[in-house]
Amino acid sequence: MPAVKKLIIPPPSRPPAPGVILLADSLPEEKPAPQTLHEWLRWVWLAVWTFCVENPGWGVSIALHSTVIVVIGAWVIHGDSDRRAIGINAMFGDKTDASPFDHIGLEGAVEVAQPDTDLSALSGVMQPGGDGELSSDFAEMLNGSGAGAGSGAGEGDGGGPDPGLGAAFFGSQGAGKTFVYIVDMSGSMFGARFERARKELISSIAKLKPEQQFYVFFFSDQTFPLFYPKPAKGLLPATKSNRDKATRWIRAREPGGLTNPIASLRESLAMKPDVIFLLTDGEVDDPANLRELILKNNKGSTIHTIAFENEDGAVTLESIAKENKGSFRFVR
Repeated sequence: MPAVKKLIIPPPSRPPAPGVILLADSLPEEKPAPQTLHEWLRWVWLAVWTFCVENPGWGVSIALHSTVIVVIGAWVIHGDSDRRAIGINAMFGDKTDASPFDHIGLEGAVEVAQPDTDLSALSGVMQPGGDGELSSDFAEMLNGSGAGAGSGAGEGDGGGPDPGLGAAFFGSQGAGKTFVYIVDMSGSMFGARFERARKELISSIAKLKPEQQFYVFFFSDQTFPLFYPKPAKGLLPATKSNRDKATRWIRAREPGGLTNPIASLRESLAMKPDVIFLLTDGEVDDPANLRELILKNNKGSTIHTIAFENEDGAVTLESIAKENKGSFRFVR
């Protein structure tokens, strides 16, 4: 029969502290050495239990410290899992209510075209315009139910523009809360000319107050509404965030093409702003059709016109301004 190994626990080398019974004193002097993990665990448990029974103060201390460690560990693990959940939700959470402009943070009651929006209603905007009635689809998209954003100046309760609010563009002054800028982006504007117009446009928008609203159209032989190719749905509150986003979009535009502002004016008039600023550096493609369209669809907006570094279209622009309570300026 094989010999049995024995565990010898030597006596302490120095006297124990008063009131403390050493673990070695509470165990048998000799015990068979554990052979398996299970036997080791039973031996450790017996040793700890015996020590705690013989030394109650130590037992209470060990229990309290163990409880504190377990509580702290549970709290740390729970907090870490919450942070992981927040990160996962932020990356893959439900974004059905988010707009494609969330990364630039549009403020106020601004709606923008969703990525899956049917943009067929914009077909009249992206192509050269012609004569005819206002695009009802695009008008409704701009104004929700189709209601106008302003009623223009008037008597009684007509709600005319606030004389304390306004905007200026290349010296043309307009009073009101809602403004639309229509700016030529045709090939003749290429270079320093377009850079100058772009800089003035950004400066004008930067001076608007948060209680005012604005929109921008660039045009050539196509029309480019604000934030094209995913245009904003209507006038934007002039908050700092919206002004900054518009500035970045404006700086990314580059000129090219012919000169046809008909679609831009048609959609601008659908918004019924207090003031429209129209800037071009040449004669429009169809002056008579443009003037007829404006007279037929203008419901009270003031239109200021600007002939920019070229007088070729001055006659048409001056007529438009006179027919729509605005002013005409030639900027050299």
